[in-house]
Amino acid sequence: MEAFEQRELVKTWRSVIPMIVLFVLLNVFHLDVNVSIVVACFVCVGLYWNTTDKKLFMVDDGIKRASMVIMNTAAVVGFGYVVKSTVGFQNLIDMLSDLGGNPLISFASATTLIAGATGSGSGGIGIAMEVFAQKYMALGADPEALHRIAAIACNGLDTLPHNSMVITCLFACGMTHKESYKPIFVTSVCITLVSLAFAVFLGIIFY
Repeated sequence: MEAFEQRELVKTWRSVIPMIVLFVLLNVFHLDVNVSIVVACFVCVGLYWNTTDKKLFMVDDGIKRASMVIMNTAAVVGFGYVVKSTVGFQNLIDMLSDLGGNPLISFASATTLIAGATGSGSGGIGIAMEVFAQKYMALGADPEALHRIAAIACNGLDTLPHNSMVITCLFACGMTHKESYKPIFVTSVCITLVSLAFAVFLGIIFY
């Protein structure tokens, strides 16, 4: 404990600089996101280099953890692409295309169900906008309302247990689905679906 208390505390400005560097590279110099993140990581390593005595261990541990995260994410993204290529997924798309009722309700349902099937919010909104957006605008749905509802709907069922973000977070925290998924489900699925229902209600009233 004494040795820990004698160590140099990390200054606030050090913790902020890497984020500023990343923001500037992305928004001012418009560099590729991967290049920007790598540069920000090197800046972070330089700033924190003297705060640890186990430099090689820090680098080695960082590479191992990053590799596992990449593998987990790649596996889940691959799973999503496999799902999209199946006959069952195409049947789901056809079924959702035939949904009746209010266009906003149908669009919200389709978007969140696709996100759940692929385990990806970006995949859900991408497919929904590509397949359904023109159809529902032709039915009279307001484009702004569709955009806002899609942005919420894609974050509903996307965080089911096979979602890459869920798997990555649990791995980084050393937890299992059994130990931690219940609060994730409540906060990112249940509450989001309630928010989606409220957004659809407001869309129907104001649009």
